[in-house]
Amino acid sequence: MIRGRPRGAVVGAHPWRRDRNQQAAEKALKAFLTWRDVPFRKTHDLAEIGQQCIAVDRSLEALCRSAEGLTTFAWIFRYPGEPEEPALVDAVRALALARDVYNAAC
Repeated sequence: MIRGRPRGAVVGAHPWRRDRNQQAAEKALKAFLTWRDVPFRKTHDLAEIGQQCIAVDRSLEALCRSAEGLTTFAWIFRYPGEPEEPALVDAVRALALARDVYNAAC
């Protein structure tokens, strides 16, 4: 075990951590806007936040559009034991996308 995770575990893939991928992307995009002194309203909607980022830097358009799908992770998979949980493959894809957003925005 490394830091409480079983060896080989995928970071962000545990069912009760899957919403963290959305949060990571959201925080990275909001940091991008803050760095550029662009105000934003309190929201978890990555489509809305992404539109503001695109207005500042068009090169982020494809990535922001892809990240929009992470918005559902903010509420649908937030708590353990919810009736719906994403498949592991979806969680791994979400993690990769969140990393891409972070790398592009920060």
